[in-house]
Amino acid sequence: MRRVPSPGLAPRVRPFSLAVLVGLLLVVLPGCGQGSFLGNRYNNFRAYYNTFYNARQSFEQGEEQLIRVDQRVDRSRFLPVFAARQNETTQTSGPFQDAIDKSADLLRERPDSKWADDALLLIGKAYFYQGNYVGAEDKFRETVETAEGGGQAEVADEARFWLGRTLAASERFEEATGVLTEGLAREGLRPYWRARLQLALGEMYVQQRRWDDAAEALQAGVEELRDNDVAGRAQFLLGQVYEAAGAYDEAAEAYAAV
Repeated sequence: MRRVPSPGLAPRVRPFSLAVLVGLLLVVLPGCGQGSFLGNRYNNFRAYYNTFYNARQSFEQGEEQLIRVDQRVDRSRFLPVFAARQNETTQTSGPFQDAIDKSADLLRERPDSKWADDALLLIGKAYFYQGNYVGAEDKFRETVETAEGGGQAEVADEARFWLGRTLAASERFEEATGVLTEGLAREGLRPYWRARLQLALGEMYVQQRRWDDAAEALQAGVEELRDNDVAGRAQFLLGQVYEAAGAYDEAAEAYAAV
């Protein structure tokens, strides 16, 4: 008959079982270190849900406010394809500043997280919407460098798109053209970013009143778009460009396609 351990006394552990337990601990505990596979997974999990998720939520809240304002169509001005800030005052509070602060926390506390490049990019985008173009340019250039070094081509493509927009907003058109065309020439560029780089070029040419170049870039971007809302705005801007150039038949056709 199997003996029942006396109350208050720990059951005896067989030597074999104890050895197995110690072995498991020696394997599992080091696996939770910072440099291990499990440790990195845990670090990335904490970084995303504790910090980056909240930073992105704040950014999207601020961007949604800009998008709602941009929904109104004003025939007296060229319709922006992408959301843009509405005044010349640099904001240092609100959802964009929250996104900056939370992303900076992630970079400071978990610099090796897989979300570090995304956090860096998010800071640049928030700076852009705040009107801090110097800060935005710095973050986008840093993102391109680190993302390419880490094999994250998609993040680098997005950073080039935003860098081009930042330089164009600063009226540094030659530099903006170089960044955007360099991005378009990259091998393996996804259609998603090819379309947006073309549209960013088109918007920049509109700023310069280069109607033929603007029409060509906008048309090229529209042809690769899968986003109906962005396509509609780009098509409307294309109509405005044709109208400004005196090409009224083409303008009517572009407006009809919205």
